[in-house]
Amino acid sequence: MKFLFPILVLFLGFTSCEDIEQTRTDQLNIDLKLIDQYISDQNLVMKKTDDPIYYLVEQPGTSEHPQLQHTVTVKYKGYFLDGTEFDSGNEVDLPLYNTIEGWQIALPLIGIGGIMKVIIPSEFAYAGNEIEGRKNAVLAFDIELINFK
Repeated sequence: MKFLFPILVLFLGFTSCEDIEQTRTDQLNIDLKLIDQYISDQNLVMKKTDDPIYYLVEQPGTSEHPQLQHTVTVKYKGYFLDGTEFDSGNEVDLPLYNTIEGWQIALPLIGIGGIMKVIIPSEFAYAGNEIEGRKNAVLAFDIELINFK
């Protein structure tokens, strides 16, 4: 009987990890379908990183690109796929390492003066946390990289 409890705890731990991973996979699949539909509806031609973050470089900017340790100065607009804007900023300084994962992946793809559109699955944004009352929201951003240091 003494050994039954630790075995049960181990079993539940593995099961719950598998459930969490399955839920993340299911949500990512839902997000990817929404993104594909949005891209099709908007007649966009976007590239995709391995993660997968979707992006369209409208202007590449300089050959110098920010890295995670840099503080970026950006102008941006964030919106849901239905077009509802949830955030924006003009000449905002942000440590890149302190932004959502989707930005950490996308911003190094452009240089100073670069402009891009980015679509980020919920897992690489705010995941299950609510933003403007929405959980697991796919987010889109129009971003201009003004500078970094």
